[in-house]
Amino acid sequence: MISKRKRSAQVLQQKVMLIIAAIALIILCSSVFGGLLTSAHGSRSEEPVNYKYYKSIEIESGDTLWSIAETYMTDEYSSVGDYVEELKSINSLSSEEIHEDQYLTVAYYDTQFKK
Repeated sequence: MISKRKRSAQVLQQKVMLIIAAIALIILCSSVFGGLLTSAHGSRSEEPVNYKYYKSIEIESGDTLWSIAETYMTDEYSSVGDYVEELKSINSLSSEEIHEDQYLTVAYYDTQFKK
């Protein structure tokens, strides 16, 4: 009879220890996850938001898509060639041929939000 009580007490003690360990693990995981979430959220606010805008320019004598790209390209583009391809795409150009007095839409990025 005493051994049954002893065994019941041991089982109860093991269950209590298991519950305490589970609660400690939940608190630890919550702290780590909360810290990561706060850290990620904090770093996002430090980076400026870049908004993409478009404007129309008049093509002047001697202009090429490459010279225009070098003038209007921002750091968001990896190369002048990529920007030239974007100019062709947004202006529905099948070649790089452009003519004086025509208008071309150029893309650029800015941290200022404009309405």
